[in-house]
Amino acid sequence: MEQQGLVVESQCRSGDCGTCRCTLVSGEVEYQSFPLAFIGPNEILPCVCKAKTDLVIEGLQFQTLVKKA
Repeated sequence: MEQQGLVVESQCRSGDCGTCRCTLVSGEVEYQSFPLAFIGPNEILPCVCKAKTDLVIEGLQFQTLVKKA
């Protein structure tokens, strides 16, 4: 997501706190390591996962980066 200019609101950036938890509507992600924060069915922690396919997500708090020319 950061490569696309979206900065996800998070506290730990390591999958511990769950601040970035959101709902995965469609798509597939992978984790480099198992997150410590509890995630339920169809929930992801975007601070520690990587998209394997295009994603549709709900409930994500983020900021958009503005690229300067």
